[in-house]
Amino acid sequence: MSHIHHRADRLSRRNWLETASAAVAATAAGGCSLTERRRSPSAEPASHTAPPPRPSVRMPIIDANVRLVAEDDARYPLDDNAPEPPTFRAPIQRFLLHANAAGVQGAVLVQPEAYRNDHRYLRHCLDQAPDRFRGACALDPSAADMAATLMDLTAHRSITALLIRAVREDRVPDFASPQMREVWLTAEQLGLVMQLDMSPRHAQAIVPLLESFPRVPVVLDHLGRPKQGSPNEISNVFRLSKLPNVYLKFSGLHLATNEPYPHKSLKPFIAGCVDLFGPHRLIWGGDYRGQPYGETIRAVDLLLDAVKLEDRAMIAGGTAARLYRFV
Repeated sequence: MSHIHHRADRLSRRNWLETASAAVAATAAGGCSLTERRRSPSAEPASHTAPPPRPSVRMPIIDANVRLVAEDDARYPLDDNAPEPPTFRAPIQRFLLHANAAGVQGAVLVQPEAYRNDHRYLRHCLDQAPDRFRGACALDPSAADMAATLMDLTAHRSITALLIRAVREDRVPDFASPQMREVWLTAEQLGLVMQLDMSPRHAQAIVPLLESFPRVPVVLDHLGRPKQGSPNEISNVFRLSKLPNVYLKFSGLHLATNEPYPHKSLKPFIAGCVDLFGPHRLIWGGDYRGQPYGETIRAVDLLLDAVKLEDRAMIAGGTAARLYRFV
């Protein structure tokens, strides 16, 4: 752990951890315009001043956190056993309109929890623009036929990732089980990205898997959900940065603070994330929920304005393009 402590000290680890603690305390208190491009009036609220013109950086803008939910429940029914019904509807054609208006060239479509193991709508969406989309399927890792199901799903060439959720305490998988190791081994054999949407308290439990399968890239969703953990648990999440196969998703900012957009108090915390992981292991996700991107498309520029343009471009799309095999 000494390597991580030294790196954090360069940024002032005390300030960084204080910011993490503040994010937790916020529960009790009340991409990115990297290149100049045209937007429709609805895509950028007039109340926010646009950033100054910047030189173009030739990297795609990729939203790595898109969940699409059909409006046709008869054709694509929601799962009755899903933890809760979706709070939004986001059909594929609407998303394409919004993505085009915002200049989002690619997206990682993540299986919504409302569909659970039924991936028909995900596959339908991927087929609408196979060169523009990649998919993250989601399965129960404790299922006896998990490996076979995963191999069947990933026969669809656009599915390049597997999502495992460990947020609801009544649905947390056993990360130490033989089944979980089989899942990781299957992911390694198929060349998949592992996405983990988990509470900070589970950070220590995944370390043996991360170390046993160093060739499996692992993406921690939503900045590790810092608002849902204690300062010590949050520190454990970010100590995972010492492992080169661990990536962090720059998404779910509402899970780090209750402060409204643009969440300026998060800037020191996110600067710490950049220092620990580097731009080549940070991935932007716009948290699309069926509405025009608006101001969220500028999150990388606004919160990482001290980071050089090339690194911001990497976070906004370059890393995802490489990791999810867009190129």
